[in-house]
Amino acid sequence: MISFQDFSETQKAWQEFVETGNILPELRVRKEIMASWKRCRQVVEPFGRPEAKNIPANRFQQVERNKQELIDIAFPIMQNLFKFVAGSGFVVVLMDQEGCLLRVLGAPELMTSHRSYFNLGAYWLEEEMGTNAVGLALRLKKPIQVYAWEHYCSNFHKLTCSAAPIHDPSTNEIIGVLDMSGNYKLVHDHTLGMIVAAANAIENQIALRRAWRASFLADQYKSIIMESMNDGVITVDCDGIITHINLRGQKMLQLNTEKLVGNHVEKVMSEKPYHQLVQVLRGQREVTDEIINLHFSKNMVRYTVTCRFLATNEETLGIVAILQELSRVKRLIDRVYGNTARYTFDQIVGNNPNFRNALKLAEIAASNPCNVLVLGESGTGKDILAQAIHNASSRTSEPFVALNCAAINKELLGSELFGYEEGAFTGAKKGGNPGKFELANGGTLFLDEIGEMPLEMQTYLLRVLEENAVMRIGGRNLISVDVRIIAATNKHLIQEVENGNFRRDLFYRLNVMTITLPCLRDRLDDIPMLVEYLAEMICSRLGKKFTGVDSKVIDLFMAHKWTGNVRELQNVIERAIYLAGDVVRLSLDLLPMEMREQHVSPDQSEISGEDKTLTNVEKATILAYMDKFNGNRTEVAKHLGIARSTLYRKLSKYNISNF
Repeated sequence: MISFQDFSETQKAWQEFVETGNILPELRVRKEIMASWKRCRQVVEPFGRPEAKNIPANRFQQVERNKQELIDIAFPIMQNLFKFVAGSGFVVVLMDQEGCLLRVLGAPELMTSHRSYFNLGAYWLEEEMGTNAVGLALRLKKPIQVYAWEHYCSNFHKLTCSAAPIHDPSTNEIIGVLDMSGNYKLVHDHTLGMIVAAANAIENQIALRRAWRASFLADQYKSIIMESMNDGVITVDCDGIITHINLRGQKMLQLNTEKLVGNHVEKVMSEKPYHQLVQVLRGQREVTDEIINLHFSKNMVRYTVTCRFLATNEETLGIVAILQELSRVKRLIDRVYGNTARYTFDQIVGNNPNFRNALKLAEIAASNPCNVLVLGESGTGKDILAQAIHNASSRTSEPFVALNCAAINKELLGSELFGYEEGAFTGAKKGGNPGKFELANGGTLFLDEIGEMPLEMQTYLLRVLEENAVMRIGGRNLISVDVRIIAATNKHLIQEVENGNFRRDLFYRLNVMTITLPCLRDRLDDIPMLVEYLAEMICSRLGKKFTGVDSKVIDLFMAHKWTGNVRELQNVIERAIYLAGDVVRLSLDLLPMEMREQHVSPDQSEISGEDKTLTNVEKATILAYMDKFNGNRTEVAKHLGIARSTLYRKLSKYNISNF
């Protein structure tokens, strides 16, 4: 039991101190109390009734919200504590780390006689209330008991107070104080022991609640992660009992949680569709990206499955299987190997009216789900337009798969398009191989040079387009596909249909939206812009600085026939940039010799040497076309890619009137 001097000795010490500021050596006072008295002498009046500092109600509400965790945990413990002292005149209070009263339970008589001090929001700090247990516990950061005349203010000499700090279990910082105050005649060291035990209980409860909450949040976090995955996740214990499956897994297997969790895998997946999956799960072995087939009705769905053991250091708990749609895996592979659409409409350059009309049609096609047929000579940019249509469509996040029908021989074209099953033919890859339709599922399939596709293959293609399903070579099951077709050719398909080289029904299936790209010869007015754009793009890629183009280069380009169209123009510019230094200006000496030596046009042979200015080339070009079309100004304007009004102005400018 803590030993205290009798009340009279403490009273004498207090009286002497408040009068003189000192005490006789024989009057012993605890050093913590003496230090507090000295501090209080400077700021607190020892006689009378000190005014408690109270914060406004709205400010207290904010303090209360900040301390809600402490209040929720401490208050039930305060209630249990108060049961032990009920009827004895004691009050139990909870303060925050600033000495602000948060909650109070106690004897009505004490709370009435000291009403202002027990209002919620009242401060019990030393500088307002003088020496008291709450203020000292906060200052000394330890439990302490203050009794009777140890209080600096005479108004509290009939009280004994026991206070203990409450620490944050995570940081060990003080977050509050628990105090019990009552009649000084009932002072006992057990009172302080009860308060310390209660404060420890509060700290332990805070730690337990936080640990529980952290565990709960971790479980919730894992569950959220599990449910946000695009892959199916299923766990099975060592006895074959399904312990968990996420929503994606349920959707992929077309089964619900009630039917799965808690049941044996062989019981709930006994039907044919799940045979391969059950084998993997019951095999209790680790596998990586093993392909399995699930047969639903007439369609077959293909997944890759990866299994890993769930194990601690001591035992194996089961196995977790991750299911991925094969189409998603293939889309990733396509992106890795560059089988993606890179170009957009913003990257397609040209102001020629016919060319702009073609782009306008392409933009309309992009906003609709129809199949598209792109016509034009080789090198006009049919593949680039196809990529732009895909990227502007609702399928932009899905695969863009391209196949050049002219680049693959007849025997291989079928397996490239439709895929094949294992053992379909000699040399067929183990596990089979998906075709372009499967890889493009959900996205766009670009069939370049469609006019070169053999008639037999056209029949298979038509069936896929009609049924929206593909059957692999050597397979027995239809695989549903959702693919938008963009076909392209440099052939005159109508003529190919008339000649019997292309199926009429397939032509009409593809020919929902037809876009014709003009050749570069019919859009000469775009050449200056194209040259600038291509040169800047290539220089940027090669890390070179582009400074411009000589006018004679433009003159020569305007006079060239460009049988290879924009692709040929790009190749010529790229070659010139390779030959130039780090600072590039396109000049005649960088162009191929054969291009420099050839005539611009049979009808422009009279233009030679230094006279080949842009003006002369333009005049000669107009004269050539006027001669070719016997003065038909509508046809001349159409093939030059200019308006008739523009042509009339140029005829007047060059004084051309003899047609």
